[in-house]
Amino acid sequence: NTGVTFIEQLMRYGQRFQAEKNNAQQSLFGGGHVDIQRPVLPACADWSQLETLAKEREMIGHYLSAHPLDDYKIIINHMCKTQLTELENLEALKGQEIAVAGMVVSVQNLITKTGKPWGKFVLEDYNGTHEFALFSKDYENFRKYLFSDYFLFVRGRVQPKPYNDKELEFKIISMVQLSEMRDTMIKEMNVLLPVEDVTPTLVRELTEKVKEAKGETLFRISVIDREAHVSLSLFSKSHKVSLTQSLVSYLDDNEIKYSIA
Repeated sequence: NTGVTFIEQLMRYGQRFQAEKNNAQQSLFGGGHVDIQRPVLPACADWSQLETLAKEREMIGHYLSAHPLDDYKIIINHMCKTQLTELENLEALKGQEIAVAGMVVSVQNLITKTGKPWGKFVLEDYNGTHEFALFSKDYENFRKYLFSDYFLFVRGRVQPKPYNDKELEFKIISMVQLSEMRDTMIKEMNVLLPVEDVTPTLVRELTEKVKEAKGETLFRISVIDREAHVSLSLFSKSHKVSLTQSLVSYLDDNEIKYSIA
């Protein structure tokens, strides 16, 4: 370890290459050939997808190749009717029990003036962010989820504050990691197929996607014949799925309707 970064090595190599090239061209027998050993790319582990996306956002201001929440897009689209930015106007949500989801982007664990612990965290979804505060038992119950880069599904109720009923709050009722929800709490995926769309190609491709996405969620197919007013529900006990991005993207790309429960 020379203490010199690879970028610095490349810059020095480039400067020396240009200097040697200029010298070769100006020499009596110069042919413009430069014989300098190129820097060797150091061995290092590949970045995880989350690290890659973080670097993209750091360098250009937004995610480029994907979004960190894409693995959980099916849950967000089907089970979260409210976006985080909508929590800025609680009056429009008064009395409602709603669910939001996102990635934790910052956390602060704090102490009140009376010495009691409390915390706040910022959650980010596809459209924006919202900061939540947790006190007393709520902080004790949910502090295990307060870590940056955690992906959370948060359910709560918009209600008057306990000590000031003229102001509203989003009272968190439950919190769970999106990975746990996707892998253990979603019990069934139901795919709706009009009978006229069932082709050998679709059957082959869908079978491959189901076999690749092994998991614990029941995969049900409902074949519908609208003209005959007939619907046939099929499922396999031996082939359960995980709601992978590959499977969900295939359904979305082919405009195949589905639901989860």
